[in-house]
Amino acid sequence: MKDAGTVFVVSVNDPFVMKAWGEALDPGKKSRIRFLGDPSGAFTKALELDFDATAIFGHPRSKRYALVVEDGVVKEAYVEPDNTGVDGEVDERFGVMVC
Repeated sequence: MKDAGTVFVVSVNDPFVMKAWGEALDPGKKSRIRFLGDPSGAFTKALELDFDATAIFGHPRSKRYALVVEDGVVKEAYVEPDNTGVDGEVDERFGVMVC
């Protein structure tokens, strides 16, 4: 990830939660990581990366994924196959833990 430009972390959450994540994980905004909320899940649905987790979490959720985007075009996509756990495909590919 050291060669990445800006990294966007998107979550089906409100902007207040994402602001708290940003403050906790990147105090002073010194990195190129930006935290974005997707409160209604519209972005996640448009990517077809949502799943119904109502029985477990009370509302739809986002699959865990990483996209490599260059000039607005998705060049690579990695999606965890288990919606409620982490099997390691994404974090192995990028050398980091993705939660």
